[in-house]
Amino acid sequence: MNFIYFVDLTDPLVCYNIINTNQLISPSIIHLDTFKEIYPLYTISPDLILNNLESVSIGFISPRLKIVTLSNWARNGIKIGIGNYYYSQEEIDRFHRIAELEIEFEKIRRQINKNHPSRLSCIFLAEDNQDGRTMLKNMFPYKLNFHIVNISITLSTQFHKADSKWIDNYIETNNTTSIINYWKGIPFDNFPEYEYLLEGKIELVNKSDQNFIETNFDTSKYA
Repeated sequence: MNFIYFVDLTDPLVCYNIINTNQLISPSIIHLDTFKEIYPLYTISPDLILNNLESVSIGFISPRLKIVTLSNWARNGIKIGIGNYYYSQEEIDRFHRIAELEIEFEKIRRQINKNHPSRLSCIFLAEDNQDGRTMLKNMFPYKLNFHIVNISITLSTQFHKADSKWIDNYIETNNTTSIINYWKGIPFDNFPEYEYLLEGKIELVNKSDQNFIETNFDTSKYA
């Protein structure tokens, strides 16, 4: 199966890695290679991650875990921003919503199957077709400066296929059964929108994509 990945052209963590190495590695793999131990995210209490992250040391973080971290800081009265840009209250409220959702998904992941990749650490992929591209765009509706790239998986230690429709269903109903079904890999209906969660490494297939990212990486918020 051919996969694609959504590159946020305003995210330095992602863009610098792609520009310099043509690959992305999930934080758990980097941590294992560096410290020869399990990534702390997989053992720390989810409530601690949401509410008291300052008291724990996770180290390398993913873009999604970064949102949880920003939410945590804002909850504790810290003014958050990038460079000379400070997030608006609307953006901060969105961080809180995402963080609360992700922590709930993390709690239930551990109940259903601890060996599934965490959404707070994994690399999100989609199938290389029109539905997959639409799903990635819908997954990041606030990201207006992006580029979707073809990738190859060069290392996979954990992998999960889930219907992303369960996420929207949970947001609408607040019913944790939706999260359970997500982690069990159950399709929502006859027209699933699958996302693929990977702990591992990916590499861009086309050199032109790497060049595009280097040329269009948006650093305006960091000035």
